[in-house]
Amino acid sequence: MAEVIVLFDSRGGNTRAVAECIAEGAAMVPGVTARLMAAADLDVASLAAAQAIAVGSPNYFSYMSGHVKTFFDLTYRNAAFKGKPFVAFSTHAGGGGICAVIEKLATSVGMAQVTDGIDILNAPAGNQLKECRKLGQQLGRAAANA
Repeated sequence: MAEVIVLFDSRGGNTRAVAECIAEGAAMVPGVTARLMAAADLDVASLAAAQAIAVGSPNYFSYMSGHVKTFFDLTYRNAAFKGKPFVAFSTHAGGGGICAVIEKLATSVGMAQVTDGIDILNAPAGNQLKECRKLGQQLGRAAANA
């Protein structure tokens, strides 16, 4: 069984809502399990063992949270992350653009981007929920094929 881990930081609940929706989408793929991991409870060994990872953060002054940045600091030279499929996601209150920062760091670690990430204004609603599940399904398919 392939595993997708959705790593996220969330203080207000918006980023967690996106993470839950992505995990739901990934778990829709046959042969794939998905679980959430709060970045504050970072478990690098579990992330290294997973077949794919979604990485998400709120926008803090046009940058990701410190907890999510720590993930990249700890995995920079870890061979287990080379080629590992990933997607990025973020929430914001009007700034946006954090997916590009996450994607840049993830590719510098050697991870393989599955598709463009998603920046959500506040909490996901309406069609955005469908987009988040679709992102999860794309990552789940990549995990199943890893």
